Amino acid sequence: MNRTKNLKKILNNFSNKTKWKELIIIASIFCFSMLIRIIGLKHGFPLLTHPDEAISLYPVLKMTSERWLNPGVFNRPDQIMSYLNLVYLNIISFIQYGEDFAIAFLKHTLNFYFYARILISFLGSLIPVLAYKIGKELKSGSALIIALVFTFFPSYTLHSLYITPDIPITLFTLVVMFFTIRYLNENNRKFIYFATVFAAINTAEKYPGLISLGIVFLGILINNLEHSELSIKARLFRLIKQVLIMTLVFIGVLFIVAPFLFIEYKNVIDALLFESRGTHLGADNLGWWGNLSFYIQSFSSWTNILTVIWVGLGIFTLFKSKDKVGYILFYGVFYSVIMSALSLHWERWALPMYITPLLLTSIGISFTWRQAKRVPKVKYIAIAIICVFFFYQLVFTIYTPIKMSYLDTRVKALDYCHDHNITTENTIFEGYTPLYPQGP
Repeated sequence: MNRTKNLKKILNNFSNKTKWKELIIIASIFCFSMLIRIIGLKHGFPLLTHPDEAISLYPVLKMTSERWLNPGVFNRPDQIMSYLNLVYLNIISFIQYGEDFAIAFLKHTLNFYFYARILISFLGSLIPVLAYKIGKELKSGSALIIALVFTFFPSYTLHSLYITPDIPITLFTLVVMFFTIRYLNENNRKFIYFATVFAAINTAEKYPGLISLGIVFLGILINNLEHSELSIKARLFRLIKQVLIMTLVFIGVLFIVAPFLFIEYKNVIDALLFESRGTHLGADNLGWWGNLSFYIQSFSSWTNILTVIWVGLGIFTLFKSKDKVGYILFYGVFYSVIMSALSLHWERWALPMYITPLLLTSIGISFTWRQAKRVPKVKYIAIAIICVFFFYQLVFTIYTPIKMSYLDTRVKALDYCHDHNITTENTIFEGYTPLYPQGP
């Protein structure tokens, strides 16, 4: 009887026009995002110009050649993508070259970099899809507007072209947010378990992913505050109990997906100490305020002046709605405060931070449209302003991978070096130059 009911439910969903409309929107968003990323996937070729890409692929090469599942490198720690690439690149290697990745990589290095970049671009194209799903859970925003704001954000497009963990952790963070918000909306405990699982996956990919566990704890706190029928003592006991359970689930999942973080704990500690070092050659040592300012400026460089207005309207809308779910959306602020405490800073570290201003921008645009459409004359002005914003972001987003596809000047410079017998043996040179393009 239950099977019959479930089958009817599935068939009803399949024939539901709203579901089809949502699927078409999601497919369109994903396909567009993937298509524009494909344009720049061969950036730098025939040179490899990003130092961190080699660091991400080395563990895959090591595990394949040693026939062992220990990545051996824990700097990020990059565990999830290392295992995904281990399976993915070896499948491609056997299909296309008839040999394992460790052997084929040495002969077809550029091809494997291209394939690995495709995987990152695939994950990057899922970011606006997850943003759309989050939008469906919010009362104060339009899911489609949120999806478009995330789709037309050049920084996510750019970093989807690099084999680094920053795009994956941004995606995993959105998944944690989605399940936590779903948990609050439906009061269904399974969703907070799902959120905890992805918080562990997030941490296994990059250590700052641990901060996303704070989303889970905040969700539990909000849920307990809403149970006003319970006494304060009962709610406190329930809160502590749930936090402890989720902490144990987190540790258990982390051990399952990245066991060598526990087995090789000494190397993990050494890697953490190295990554949290106070300085490096060329570091500008900005301090906490300076780092925070750097991240704010980085975000601003990818958007336009209208974003400032809409972020402000987004904040106003959330506080006016008094929707406790809105607190989850401010995760990027919390993340930036913690990350700015580190001595070093890189723009790619800010990708999870950008989630908050992008969501607030979307909510601000939705608020503007809802208010403006009530007045006919104002409505058309609002439409024009919103169209200008999206047109600018669209052009900027498409231009980003096109620019990356241009021939790197170091390729022409290397040809010049070869023609004039300029080699590593007879020349003093630095990193990121034609003779050593992939490192400092």
